[in-house]
Amino acid sequence: MSDITSYLHTSVSDAKISLEGHIKSSPQTSASLALVLLKHLRGSEGQKSRQKMLASVLRKSAKALAESDELDPNGTRAGDDYAEMPTGELRGWVDRMVAKDPGRAAGEMVDTLTALRGEYGTTSRRKILAAGVGKAAKALAEGDDHGAS
Repeated sequence: MSDITSYLHTSVSDAKISLEGHIKSSPQTSASLALVLLKHLRGSEGQKSRQKMLASVLRKSAKALAESDELDPNGTRAGDDYAEMPTGELRGWVDRMVAKDPGRAAGEMVDTLTALRGEYGTTSRRKILAAGVGKAAKALAEGDDHGAS
């Protein structure tokens, strides 16, 4: 089930089982798939249970990334606001970015979580980012029309 369309044309429970199966081995893949699917379903009628399931998978994947001890060999990229901003300012920044464009914000935060995982001294930052991904997932699942996706 690697093709995005196959997740759209299977039952919600089968898609959930498949996506959640990736969380332990590859949470960034699971998060990316859930985010792409949420963006695709944005504004779709009759897809609320699938959207809620995808938001749940996205939140669980972000939490797994935040709690991971595995170091990313690439680390963060230069200019990553989520990684470089002082932690005291990060919560407000995350809230503003989610309100502006939850799809983009979630993608950027997942990328930063992937790069920060396992880094010493980043626990608070990772928790803030995981919570931000949760807010973005909720906004996407509820169909809030903030910015472009």
